[in-house]
Amino acid sequence: MARTIAMTGLHGSFNRLPAAEFVGASRTLMKPFTQEDLLSVVDDVLQPAPI
Repeated sequence: MARTIAMTGLHGSFNRLPAAEFVGASRTLMKPFTQEDLLSVVDDVLQPAPI
């Protein structure tokens, strides 16, 4: 399975991140986010999948 990170700036009133999670996004981030937030999520997604 592909590991994906969904990001949004929440333009408008509809938050698309729950939909991204529903269709399989590994992690989500809402803008604005810090460099530390991004690196943490990328590190988490790159960890080996549990067996």
